[in-house]
Amino acid sequence: MPDPALLSAAVSIVLSQGGPAEEGADDTVLIRRLCGQVPSASPGLCRDAVSRARKLSRDAYEICDAFRDGAYGSGSGAGDAALRALEEKSPGFSPDDYRQAFAAGLLWTAF
Repeated sequence: MPDPALLSAAVSIVLSQGGPAEEGADDTVLIRRLCGQVPSASPGLCRDAVSRARKLSRDAYEICDAFRDGAYGSGSGAGDAALRALEEKSPGFSPDDYRQAFAAGLLWTAF
């Protein structure tokens, strides 16, 4: 399992792509970027981290879409419930990674 710093760097790279990651997309450029940012990580670890971050972005899109439809209730607890759902669906990231993915998902589903 990738270390938290590697996962966080992967999340930042994947979320900077401007939309949820498509399954089956070529990750070569993202893996190279991540390996460049974290030179101590092997290409295999970078590939795994990018793959997990891509899944997180897709899950964030799905959960934020449901959140906008009221699936997690209304009021102050709805956002927390959606974040917990994201954590359950894509475990192993930091609280900040989940918040970043959720914020990105809200932007992506706003249109």
